[in-house]
This record gives sequence, C-alpha cells and structure tokens, in this order.
Amino acid sequence: MLELRQVNKSFPGGVQALADVSLTVKPGEFVVIVGESGAGKSTLLRTINGLVRPDSGEVLVNGHNIGSLQGKEQRKLRRGIGLIFQDFNLVERSTVLTNVLAGRLGYNPAWKTVLGSFPSEDVELARQALSRMGLGDKIFNRAADLSGGQKQRVSIARALVQQPHLILADEPVASLDPPTAHDTMAWFRKINQEEGITILVNLHDIHLASQYGDRIVGMRQGAIVYDGPAVSVNGEIFASIYGRAPVGDKFNGAL
Repeated sequence: MLELRQVNKSFPGGVQALADVSLTVKPGEFVVIVGESGAGKSTLLRTINGLVRPDSGEVLVNGHNIGSLQGKEQRKLRRGIGLIFQDFNLVERSTVLTNVLAGRLGYNPAWKTVLGSFPSEDVELARQALSRMGLGDKIFNRAADLSGGQKQRVSIARALVQQPHLILADEPVASLDPPTAHDTMAWFRKINQEEGITILVNLHDIHLASQYGDRIVGMRQGAIVYDGPAVSVNGEIFASIYGRAPVGDKFNGAL
C-alpha cells in the first residue's frame, strides 16, 4: 500500500509544489493524477519514489517510510517501483534489449552491469517483456530507429522487468499523437488488470484520464482538490482542478 501523510515540499523562490498532501492508494488500484503544468503532479511522483525529499510529512511504501531509508535499504525498496517518463529515457544508440535490461540494474552487481553482463534469466525476462509489448521483433534494433509509441512501450517493458509492485508514469503520453496516447493508456490498463500492479499516471487531459483510470486525483497549486471515481467527474470538478469551465461537454480542456 502507498500512503502520503501531510506531505509538503517547496522549492527555491517560494514555490510550494506540494501543500499538505495526504493520499492513500491500495494495492492494484489504477489512479490517474490530473492538473495543469505546475500543479505538483511530477513532484508528487518523484516524492513517492524518493527522488525528492519532502520538507515535512511522510511517504510510506508498503509500511516503510521511504524518506528514512538510506543506502541498500532505499535501493531495495525503489527497485520495486517502476518509473516511466515523458521523454522515454532511453539510450538511443543502444539496442532495445539493452535498454530493457537496464531495468535489472538494481538486481545485479555494478561491475557486471558496467560490462554489460547480465544473467541469462534476466535476458529471457527482457525478451518476454518485449514480446508482451508487441516488440519481440525489435530487440536488436537501435532505440533511435523506433517510433515514439514504440519507445514508450520499451520504457514500459523496462519497468516490467523490475518486477515492480508499483509503476509511476510521469506524463507518459505528452509527446505522443492521440491514437498512440490511447494505445499507451490501454497498455497500462491491461497490465494493471492482468498483473494487479498498482499504477499511478500523471496526465494533463482529464478526458483521457476518465476513460482509463478507476480513480482521479485532481491537483491545483500543489494541493489535492479532487479525489474520487473517474465516472463522477463533471464540469464543477473540472473547474476546481483547472480554474475554468470545460469547453462543451468534454473535460479535455486541460492542455
């Protein structure tokens, strides 16, 4: 289970990225966090993973306060959390297989991974993840030769080989065209349903979020202003998140 208790975070210049944020996510939930740029969505995910330390409050992952862990204990907890980014974070000149194997770095001695030496079981795990993502025929292609949607699927495969209990995806469809964005969200939905992995996804587009998420968390100026079922989102809730009324009948005016 994931639990945030009254978490606050400010950055130089007086910008409060997180304002008294409390949030509980149960195992197996698919939660989509929405809000405008600067609402605090990315800081929230980075705080959950321990990349950003809160000024106050607690972040508990499976009962462990990630802010109090250090060294080996923190690395062990973080390797169970898959991270997926908007810009894919792939090594463009490396093969697809090598990029996915990066997800196993936390399970192997550093000297072996520097030499590119991975156990055969890890290689097989990476192959299986790529096949599942429909990229079994691309394993020896360079990442640079893939489309944007394919690159994001490589990122998802890399997260899967970590064998995570939690996946955090920070604006994973922001650089994709609408059809590819829907395909990517469908992959997250499929993984969540079939493997029971808890997934938190940041999106600008509340209409897209409502189509795939079970639960919507709306953020504005660092605070959570809505937390409830995706099916309950209406014009009033949209306005509380984005500070303006939606256009027409759709809640897709977040961009």
